[in-house]
Amino acid sequence: MPEPGHRLAAMLDGIFTDSELREIPLVEEGERLVAGSTYIDLAARGSDPFTATDEMVAAPGSLLVRRTEVPYMYWNRLVGNRELERTEGAPARSG
Repeated sequence: MPEPGHRLAAMLDGIFTDSELREIPLVEEGERLVAGSTYIDLAARGSDPFTATDEMVAAPGSLLVRRTEVPYMYWNRLVGNRELERTEGAPARSG
């Protein structure tokens, strides 16, 4: 399996510059998540941000980003990118 940083770069190619990607720290596999903090798993296609509980740890293969560790503009782009994935191919709503 490719290194997490390489996977992240491939997934976000064209959305973030190389310089910006270096500013997005990933939670290490097996690391305990901070209870009450908000995360998103970029490896889980279409996942929503979630709030960690006491017993949660970063699973193998996950690409977890903690909201407080990235600039808010980056977080909004990460979450907005997920919103786009969910709506692609969805029928247009009539108004």
